[in-house]
Amino acid sequence: MAVTRREFLKGSGIALGAMVGPWSLAGRKGFAATALAPALKFLTPSEYRLISKFAQEIIPDEPVLNGQIDVALNLDRFFAQNPSPDFLVMLRYLRLIRIADPLVGVISKLAPATAEDILSFKKMLCALGYYSDANGEAETSPEKRIVWPRIGYGGPKPDNWFPPEKEPQLDPSLLVDRIKEEL
Repeated sequence: MAVTRREFLKGSGIALGAMVGPWSLAGRKGFAATALAPALKFLTPSEYRLISKFAQEIIPDEPVLNGQIDVALNLDRFFAQNPSPDFLVMLRYLRLIRIADPLVGVISKLAPATAEDILSFKKMLCALGYYSDANGEAETSPEKRIVWPRIGYGGPKPDNWFPPEKEPQLDPSLLVDRIKEEL
């Protein structure tokens, strides 16, 4: 497979542009709903469609396939509620994955570890959108929850909840760095 100079320069430019990407989250704005994407607060419609495609490939679970759980919309809500500079790095990787995704077959032959990294990034992104509470399961009654019962999680405990007496307890003196002392 011969690559022309023009194709190499074009590919290098696209990859460089994906790596450089935006330098701040200030430029991120909301997008109105379209036929292909709902109203978005953080992701662009093309990022939404890409993540939705990944979710259907990686989580072939009924709630994802029938649209009951929208992984990409959950990620959009999560990123909008928790803006962090770390998301810039995630967006840069997402751009690179978009470029590399059609070439995963070739990449897996040339650099198997890179192909595994691409799959790993997709899985991490989809798991964050699927298992996080961005779909609002904490506010719904236990019988209406969809994702948490599938993984055996009953949901958050009330503030006054304390484990039963026979359940082993950790000695708080061992966890000093993790316990916030009330002033």
